[in-house]
Amino acid sequence: MHWEPVAGNCKIAIHTFGTKDKVAGKKEYTLKPERDGVDIFEMQIDADTKAMTVKKIGPHANDRVVNFEWSPAGDVFAAAEKEGPGMYAKTIWSFYLIDQRMETDKKPKKIQQIVRGKGGKHQDATFSKTSLMESKDEIYEYKKTARQEAVDAATEGIWDEYGRFFVVYGVRDGPQRFGKAKDKFSVKIYSIFGEPLLSLDKIDDFTQFQFRPHPRNLLSKKELKALKADARKKYKEKYNAEEGKYREEVETDVNTKKKTIRDEFMDNFFLPLRQKYEADIEKYIELWPLKDDQMHTEEITVTHVY
Repeated sequence: MHWEPVAGNCKIAIHTFGTKDKVAGKKEYTLKPERDGVDIFEMQIDADTKAMTVKKIGPHANDRVVNFEWSPAGDVFAAAEKEGPGMYAKTIWSFYLIDQRMETDKKPKKIQQIVRGKGGKHQDATFSKTSLMESKDEIYEYKKTARQEAVDAATEGIWDEYGRFFVVYGVRDGPQRFGKAKDKFSVKIYSIFGEPLLSLDKIDDFTQFQFRPHPRNLLSKKELKALKADARKKYKEKYNAEEGKYREEVETDVNTKKKTIRDEFMDNFFLPLRQKYEADIEKYIELWPLKDDQMHTEEITVTHVY
C-alpha cells in the first residue's frame, strides 16, 4: 500500500496479486494466470454528508509491477515493470502522469407536455419533444512520459524531497556469497518526467543512495525577528571573538606572504646586485660621464616665464 505523500491529495496505490481478469478481444502478452499489478484509488469527502468515500481511479495497465514510488510533486509516479519471459525478463522503470479531465455526456430524454382545452369542443392535446440532458464525469488517464531500462538485475527507486528528481540504483539480489567478487552497481538520475540527467556506472562497494533532507517549513516573520533578537544577546560576544580570531589569522597569513616576497626580492635580486656594485665601485665611477671637478661650483637657478 502506497499513500501519495502530498498534502491535500488523498490518492492511494494498492499493490495487488491475484487472478488476472481476461477481457475478450484484448491481447495477452504473458501466459501467467496471475496479475501482479497496482490499483489506484482516491479518498474523497462528500461536501453534503461530510462522509469519506473511496473512488477507484483505475488499475495500472501493466500486470507485472515489482515496485511503485509516488512523487512528492503529486499526480506523478514511477513503476518498475518486468518485461520478457522468465529469467530473461528485464526491469523497466516507467514514469506516468495522472491526467484528470471532465467529460460531458449528453443523453436524450423524452418529455411529454399536455395542453388543456377550454371547454366545449376543445380537447386536451399531448405534445412530445426530446431534449439533451448533460452529465459530467471525471475521467482519469495514465500518460506514460518515459521508459528507462534498468542496468542492474535488482534495483530500487527513490524520489527527492520535492519530487523533482528520481534515482534508480542497483541493489544486491540475495546474500553475498563467500569468495565471490563484490558486485558493482550503477546509479541513474532522472528528471520528474523520466529524462536522463546523470549516470554513474559500476561503482565499487556501493550500498545505498539517499537525498539530503530538507526543512518541512520556513520560519514566520515573527519567529525570525525573535530569533534575530535572541541571537544578538546569546551569540554576539562569541561571534566577535571568532571574527577577531579569523581576522588575525588572515592578517598573519597576508603579512607572512608579504615578508616572503620581500625576502626573495632582497636575497635573490637586490643584495647580490648591490654587493657586485660596491665591489667594483671604482670602475663605475670612471664610467660616470660627469666628474666631480666638472661640476658647477654654484647652484644654477632656473626662472620660469609664464
